[in-house]
Amino acid sequence: MVTMTPKELKQWRDVNGYSQGKLAEALSIHIMTVSRWERGAREIPPFLKLALGYLELKKEKPKPKQTKPGREEVKRNNDVYGDYLQTWSRFFNSVLPKW
Repeated sequence: MVTMTPKELKQWRDVNGYSQGKLAEALSIHIMTVSRWERGAREIPPFLKLALGYLELKKEKPKPKQTKPGREEVKRNNDVYGDYLQTWSRFFNSVLPKW
């Protein structure tokens, strides 16, 4: 399976009008995960192309940030595959109920 490079991910965000924060919000992941992918600090999961393709098909531009009362603590996991599974799970849990 072909994965994206950090440069390709940044280019995709620029072309589609997503900031790191808005992309993180759309994928239901932490903003630092997107940052780490783009810096090459974390390997970009192979399924990200599928997720970005879905966002392109939705043809929705990111919505302005809504203020939320309080911030949820995000638990960090140093296990690379655990991070992939968590990202995959959050994305599909946010997408599938809407289908």
